[in-house]
Order: sequence, then C-alpha cells, then structure tokens
Amino acid sequence: MTQRVFICESQAALDVFTVEPPEKDNKLVQHENVIVTPHLGASTAEAQVIICHQEFFFCKKHPYIIRGDEKRKNSPDSSSCFE
Repeated sequence: MTQRVFICESQAALDVFTVEPPEKDNKLVQHENVIVTPHLGASTAEAQVIICHQEFFFCKKHPYIIRGDEKRKNSPDSSSCFE
C-alpha cells in the first residue's frame, strides 16, 4: 500500500501506526494522498459499553488479580474472561 500511495496510484486513510503518535516528519503522514486521524475506535458509546462488560466479567472471574494475589496471578485459568 505504501508504495502505491507514493507513486500516486492509491489513497489511504490511517489511524493506527507502529509508533504512536507517528513522527511529524513521517513521509506517509505528510503525503497528499493520505488522510490521518487519531486512533479513536474505542471512543464510541458502543465500544465503551463493550469494554465495560469485558472489564466487569474479567474482574468477576479473576478477583485475585484485583486483590494482587501473586499466587494465582499466573495460573492457567487467568488467560481469558470470555469463556
């Protein structure tokens, strides 16, 4: 994609970069065929509701992490709250 943008065969709209925020002198960011927006995908009302539910169920399933119980912190069942 980057090559196609630089030879003006393509356009791009970007909101995620390897380094956040991108450097001000980033040639891709400054290219006329590129639109750059802040990474705000989690800032919608819908996303915030999902995040709230995920955090609630994680805390409910793993209260020992919230308490700081190091003995259970690395247990095999602490990997996912979506089971």
